[in-house]
Amino acid sequence: RMRLGGTTPPAVSKGIVAHGLTACAISFGAASQTGFSGSRATRDSAASYQHAITSGTAYAHQCLVSLSRPLVGSERIIVYWTGSSGSTTHNIDSSSSSAYVGKYFKVTNTLTAVANGSNYAAVFLVNPLSADLTVWVTRLQSEAGGASPSYIPTGSAPVRDCSRSTGVRG
Repeated sequence: RMRLGGTTPPAVSKGIVAHGLTACAISFGAASQTGFSGSRATRDSAASYQHAITSGTAYAHQCLVSLSRPLVGSERIIVYWTGSSGSTTHNIDSSSSSAYVGKYFKVTNTLTAVANGSNYAAVFLVNPLSADLTVWVTRLQSEAGGASPSYIPTGSAPVRDCSRSTGVRG
């Protein structure tokens, strides 16, 4: 679930299949206002997707992101996690955007929590667009520690990434 915000909020469609994965589609119009107060998508409510965090613990938040077209000129969007403790921002601009077109690119943001609570993903438009842009976001995940492992679908039960364990059984 995504909350739309700003003076010209984007359109959001959930459950969209893009590049073979079910994703949330965030569509920014060319006339969208910029900045966090201009046009953004964040979590919909306290009951929607968020990650519990503990003060003093390092986290790696990740998701897969795809764009409908390359960014041009000064166009730029930011993907980051916010809430109880903000993460580093991931900037996508004209110099990096081609990696996101037609496929998903893994975005990882890290932080050391300064408060107990929860964090959630946010996407916002930094600079004006020359044409409409859709951003697909899927496979959000958070891990304690500074490195982001591969995505592990968990459902409701805890899952351990066995590919990262060490030891031999005979």
